[in-house]
Amino acid sequence: MKKKTLFLLLLLIIAATAAVSTIGKEPFLVITWGGNSPDWNRVLHLSGVRVGCSGAPPSCMQEVDQMARSQGVSRLFLAILLNPTNAATNAAAYGSLSISDPNLTEVGFDDFVSQCEKTHLGPSELSTLLETFAANLKSRSSKVQFGATIYQDQLITGELDNLHLSDGVRQSIDIVHLFPHYRKERKSVADYTAEAKRFFPNAKVILGVYAYDRREYLPCAAGSHTPCSTDEEINLFDQVFHEDLTVAGSGGAAGIEFFPGNFGGEDTWKGWNNSRACKPDEREACVQNTVAMRAKVREAMASAAP
Repeated sequence: MKKKTLFLLLLLIIAATAAVSTIGKEPFLVITWGGNSPDWNRVLHLSGVRVGCSGAPPSCMQEVDQMARSQGVSRLFLAILLNPTNAATNAAAYGSLSISDPNLTEVGFDDFVSQCEKTHLGPSELSTLLETFAANLKSRSSKVQFGATIYQDQLITGELDNLHLSDGVRQSIDIVHLFPHYRKERKSVADYTAEAKRFFPNAKVILGVYAYDRREYLPCAAGSHTPCSTDEEINLFDQVFHEDLTVAGSGGAAGIEFFPGNFGGEDTWKGWNNSRACKPDEREACVQNTVAMRAKVREAMASAAP
């Protein structure tokens, strides 16, 4: 009887320990740019969608809501244009609209450094604009967050430093969408994540994933003119994606974000119509390589599932 009691007590201790260890741990976010097939959304455990919109706030909100309904998600991340003439007023409008729209999680800027440079504002004027944007966005509700896409190499090449952003701007950014430029980057995902958190001390990091053929778009590594081979493109993607999952799974990043979406409809992606993404006579190969990468995603996500 004593042995049975001790055995049951041991089982209870193990169960309690396991329960305590999971307290506070949430599954990391999985975001895609645009929609996917229902099957793929289940495979990915999709939790949100990111949408780019250059229109007025009311029309962009309609697009956000339509995407939320079509994909069955409640977290929408909106990327807009950084236009000095209307950025502040648009931020205030989104802040007000977010009160009655539960789907809007974030408003921010894709290609953040490039968009800042295109304003042609001096450092002081740029920082003032961005601080005002953040303040207006959050003035009515703390629910909606301020986000920006940063590329990993910009953290070490000086491109981000050259903006001379104020401490106020750096502290106001809530989410950094951290994407690689090259398949062969100079540092590890973990190192770049740490760099991003140092630069933006209050930001959560979402790791960007290019799950499509980019051989035509950029060379394999910085400082090179040589594209990746097909094997390199797929194998390097797989290697870095597993690192992304490790960092996100350990809590080092808030989630992962795929560009583009179109999971389950790879051949219909409008990006293929741009010859910089893929040469017209290589479209079939580009699609096949993309499908092969996404087979790696399916396998990895199944292994990462709780």
